[in-house]
Amino acid sequence: MRTRPWPWVLPAAALLLFAGLAGCSATGGAAATGPASSAAAPQASAAPPVASAMADGALSQERCQKSPDGTWSYAARLTNHGSGRAAFTVAIGLTRATAVLDHAMVQKTLGPGESADISATGFGKDAPSAGTDCGAAVSKESAE
Repeated sequence: MRTRPWPWVLPAAALLLFAGLAGCSATGGAAATGPASSAAAPQASAAPPVASAMADGALSQERCQKSPDGTWSYAARLTNHGSGRAAFTVAIGLTRATAVLDHAMVQKTLGPGESADISATGFGKDAPSAGTDCGAAVSKESAE
């Protein structure tokens, strides 16, 4: 496993992130925290959607590794460096060459200056250790 992804891995992870924001669900046993939403019942009083932006620098202490049971796990520290409450979506991608092997999504809302440990486990069953890159991309939306 390589801990630093190739330059194209983060754009690939960003594509996974946007696919997740469009309604894809995480595979495996990936942890996901945050409020669930229902597309079947639109809310008339909901605020207009806020465009998301990549939140560079929000992740630290990243660890991604293959477990003895053949699945992968990811953990990191997520920090809201902004001045307002924000909802974060973290897309974790396992890639090899140009193929996406699997992904996981984590959602977390944090107040200004807050940090939280996040994790996703049980994804990427049987993805090989050799030649597999693990990378994450994070987006941020205003939650006010």
